[in-house]
Amino acid sequence: MKQVVNSIKKANKILLTTHKDSDGDGLGAEMAMFYALKKLNKEVFIYHVDAPPKKYEALIDKDLINIFSKQKPLSTFDLALVFDTNDERLVEPLFSAMVPNISETI
Repeated sequence: MKQVVNSIKKANKILLTTHKDSDGDGLGAEMAMFYALKKLNKEVFIYHVDAPPKKYEALIDKDLINIFSKQKPLSTFDLALVFDTNDERLVEPLFSAMVPNISETI
């Protein structure tokens, strides 16, 4: 936990994501972290590999979610936080694009 806190403190530009076919756990964690990081004056972006299911629209702000496309290069980030999965395959093809553009992934 200390590593996460220290990494967040050091980072200015942060990417948040969750697994394909996102669910309430991943989406809720993303939204909560988005607003917490904004209060810390961080530059925060949410990227998904697919659109969130409609049944979660009340839980999220769809305007904050960017759908990743291989045709649009990913910006450089200081930190990526991946929620609700430890399997990078569930975040592909975004994960492969993130790795060279992000200093640290948690």
